[in-house]
Amino acid sequence: MAAEQLHILIVEDSQADYAMIRQMLEGFYGKHLTYSHCETLQQALSIIQQQAPDLVLLDLALPDSEGKNTFEQVMLAAGATPVVILTGLNDNQVALDAVNQGVQDYLVKGEFDEKLLIKSMLYALERKKNLGLLSQSRETYRLLFEETPLATLICDEQSGAIVRANHSAIARFGFTESELQAKSWTDLLPEGTEIVKHPAPEQVLLYRFVRKDGTNLYTECRIRSLSYEGKPCFLLIADDITDRRKVQKEVMFQSNILSSVQEPVAVVDRSGHVIYWNEAAANTFGYNAAFMTGRSIDLIYPEIDKVKLNNELRDNLSGHLVQWESKLITSQHQLLWIDNKVSLLHGDQGELLGVIRIFKDISKERRSGALLKETVVMLDSVFNNVIQGIVLLDEYFRIKTFNTTASRQASYLMGMEMQEGKPLLDYLNAEMHPEFIKKLEDVMQNTRVSWEMKYSFQGTASHWFEFGLSPVTDENSGKVRAICLSMIDITDRKMADERFMAQFDEIERANQDLDRVVKILSHDLRAPMNSISGLIGLAREEKNPLEFNNYLNMMEKSIQKLERFTSEIIHSLKNRGQESGKEDIDLMLLINEIFEELKFARDAATVQLQNQIQPGSIVRTEPAQLRIILANLISNAIKYHDPHKVNPYIRLRSLPGAGYIEIFVEDNGIGIAAEHLNRIFDAHYTIAASSEQSKGLGLANVKHAVEKLGGTISVQSVPGSGSTFNLRLPQ
Repeated sequence: MAAEQLHILIVEDSQADYAMIRQMLEGFYGKHLTYSHCETLQQALSIIQQQAPDLVLLDLALPDSEGKNTFEQVMLAAGATPVVILTGLNDNQVALDAVNQGVQDYLVKGEFDEKLLIKSMLYALERKKNLGLLSQSRETYRLLFEETPLATLICDEQSGAIVRANHSAIARFGFTESELQAKSWTDLLPEGTEIVKHPAPEQVLLYRFVRKDGTNLYTECRIRSLSYEGKPCFLLIADDITDRRKVQKEVMFQSNILSSVQEPVAVVDRSGHVIYWNEAAANTFGYNAAFMTGRSIDLIYPEIDKVKLNNELRDNLSGHLVQWESKLITSQHQLLWIDNKVSLLHGDQGELLGVIRIFKDISKERRSGALLKETVVMLDSVFNNVIQGIVLLDEYFRIKTFNTTASRQASYLMGMEMQEGKPLLDYLNAEMHPEFIKKLEDVMQNTRVSWEMKYSFQGTASHWFEFGLSPVTDENSGKVRAICLSMIDITDRKMADERFMAQFDEIERANQDLDRVVKILSHDLRAPMNSISGLIGLAREEKNPLEFNNYLNMMEKSIQKLERFTSEIIHSLKNRGQESGKEDIDLMLLINEIFEELKFARDAATVQLQNQIQPGSIVRTEPAQLRIILANLISNAIKYHDPHKVNPYIRLRSLPGAGYIEIFVEDNGIGIAAEHLNRIFDAHYTIAASSEQSKGLGLANVKHAVEKLGGTISVQSVPGSGSTFNLRLPQ
């Protein structure tokens, strides 16, 4: 036990029971335990509110409350604090109600000892901690969904029905969440809207939705498939572009006026994105209107001046800056001196929509020897200090010039010094050549390309790079005379993304493993507990003191085996993700132990348990998993024996093979119908005729355990004749 200080609240009106409980706990925890003790429910609620104990041990029969009301009141006040009931009330229904409402365990006084109490407390503390982590993970994803500013809907994949809507969707569409959940997402579209079926993940869809008040909501939508609450669904993310369209519409009304202006004209919205670009601007800067619309105006700013743009736009919108000079750059990387004049663009209601900018090229007036020298120095500084490696290639893909970043990249990644006149392909591995040649040929057709790729350069580890290729054309002929290659090392970003996804996957796997362990505990603890229950029934009827002691000894052995099993499960839970240790297991002795554990279970006395495994049959595997498999198969065979047969039996035998061993579990029970054989290993699948008090988890746990050991399991069965389960495990 780690030296962790625990504070425990003991709610017990019997001083004798309180003293016994403290004695049990102090023998294990020692000085690392502090107590609060009270005798009534009201005192307990007050202590929980004031002191927030780590664990509550609760008696149900108190002077001011009894039974179900007691644990309901304590659970309501305790919140995340685990509660274990210690009571003299041996009522299965009360115990079931308590566990269903979050009580961690239900122990009957006189039927537990120090070890069982300590284990119950340890399990309660560990389970609450893991449930808290799972709750935090779910809350994180819920907040991401609810608080995103984009309208987001979760819709059923088949019907399109809206399952969930976030706050932004409710605000954008104007419906309440319940009203949205009564609709399909297509109900929000005007009649006759063409729906794009099975869009690609990267595809942007333009849809016009109709709000509750009848107004239009223009959006750019993206659709992603996902599973929600076990059902196939899709996520519809709608970006509201209504204001942008309004600005564009306003610009169109003024376009006739603007088109008459001979100087270059651009209109930008409040965020600096171009919404109008006239022909004169296209001729001056080399970018046509279709290309510039929607892009930031910073495209025509030199890299060194981009940082000034936000301040400049803020001053424009406030009216403080209406005319100034700046240096802008064309698509051919030609630097221009521009005189800027601005006026503000307003909407119908007087709201500020953006800025109208009129450019005048004053390069000739400003071009002088001193200015030209300053420009060259500035560009050289930018060229050699940007984070991108930049290489200028001629039309034959030979190096014309390069900046210092590109030189460093070639040195530490490729182990080569970059030289002018040398072919670019000489610096790349052979597997990179086809991709680069294709991209270079595309750029020679006067197009710009960019992409990301992972490469293993000569003698170095793999690196992620973002590449960009831009054509450089002749000013007079328009023919491509050179190519500008930019390279950015994005390895750190990609590695960070991979680490995040790996951590996310690890959390998912941990949650799945925890769910499986809980299912195994809920199912596989039932058989030994039933055996103990049977021994208790026999002991109550036994008059002979010697036989009575014999029953007590057998119960003690069963409890010790149960303790060993739960210890193995807890050890497995604590060490999940680590490879479990394998041991040499005597198969005949293991089956005899399981027979001994189950012989007092319900109906076990009427069935012959036959162990035909040869002495010395050894299998090397994980003992806890093998015990789960065999105990489940044998207990199922007992449960489904045929009571009408004279000699019902369960027989186990083995057959060694090359590198494996086969174990056969045979019975002459009621058998399994053919239509059920293919599904009996599915979780939560039960056979209708025999599903009483069964959740269909036993054989699913068996299959999972077999697969974890690297083995296989199959079944043959004839209704009325019996079943044979064939288990094959590697040696």
